[in-house]
Amino acid sequence: MRRPECYGREDAATRIPNPMYASNAGTTPMWQPQSLRSLADAAAKIPNPMYASHEGATRMRQPLPSWRSLANADVKMLNPMYASSSANPPMDQPKTDYQARANDDENTPDATYANIPDDPPMDQPQTDYHANVDENMPDATPASVPDDPPMDQPQTDYQARANDDENKPDGTHASIQDDIRQLSTAVDAFTRDQDDMSATVDALKRGLDNERNRTIALEQRLHQIEKTLTSCPEGYTIWRYICYKAFYTLKNFDDAAATCRVDGGTLAMPRDADTNTFLASLEKSKTHGFWIGLHDRREEGKFEWVDGSALGSYSSWAPGEPNDHNEDEDCAATWEDQVWNDAHCSGLQMNFICQTAPGCP
Repeated sequence: MRRPECYGREDAATRIPNPMYASNAGTTPMWQPQSLRSLADAAAKIPNPMYASHEGATRMRQPLPSWRSLANADVKMLNPMYASSSANPPMDQPKTDYQARANDDENTPDATYANIPDDPPMDQPQTDYHANVDENMPDATPASVPDDPPMDQPQTDYQARANDDENKPDGTHASIQDDIRQLSTAVDAFTRDQDDMSATVDALKRGLDNERNRTIALEQRLHQIEKTLTSCPEGYTIWRYICYKAFYTLKNFDDAAATCRVDGGTLAMPRDADTNTFLASLEKSKTHGFWIGLHDRREEGKFEWVDGSALGSYSSWAPGEPNDHNEDEDCAATWEDQVWNDAHCSGLQMNFICQTAPGCP
């Protein structure tokens, strides 16, 4: 809704003749060259109905009519855009070419504008901060400020340094190249030595295999010679140039030793683990133990062989043996698993094993 105080000014403006149309009704309207400033000046000379008519008097606020009366008055007002004849209906006016009007305004001299002095140039916003600096004005500040001390220079570009290093002779680089060549030569020599060592190891393995085969052949030959040059009593088996035989007749220690003497031998004396294992292979029956030629009759706890020699470092006693049960176990026998045990020499009867030296056939 329009403000009430603006009605008077609008009514006055509508009474100004429109120069677009001719004064004679029914004629074709013609465009009269008018400048916008001249129109504005003419409008400004129209008295404002909001204020009093006396010049110099204080402007007074005029009483405003009611909204309904203002609306009714607006409806009854003639529109100056149309011809003065009320009988004729309004005609569509030709539309003005704004571009042509603008060109005409530019080409038409305007006396009003000619009398108006040019406005002083407006301050333009500074866009370039350097424009505020007067180049022609002497500046004493730089002259009065002493030179700054030299600052640390930025680090040299590594690429540039690398290029400089490539273009000038470098003794360190040459030394590294020499070291690389020497290392390569050493690696080649080490590889050759490794190949030679592998060949030597292979040759030693072949030599060891040959020696093993030769040893087996010699043992077989020796066994044949033993059979040819020596012979054991009937039922005896030779083992390391000694003949052994297991007797399955139950006798006490002394009777068993007497039987061995008949064949020119003694009870068996297993002085090492191999011989002890060989004797176990002769024991076909595990029901009773077998007497061997070992006892401590002359001194308790000091066992010796029946030929008078000491027991030595090797023995095959069962766990907890010898224990000299009832203080009368002085003779040794072999049991299962090739272990020894001390037993009563005369009160116990067992099988026995004899040994004798081979003789000529």
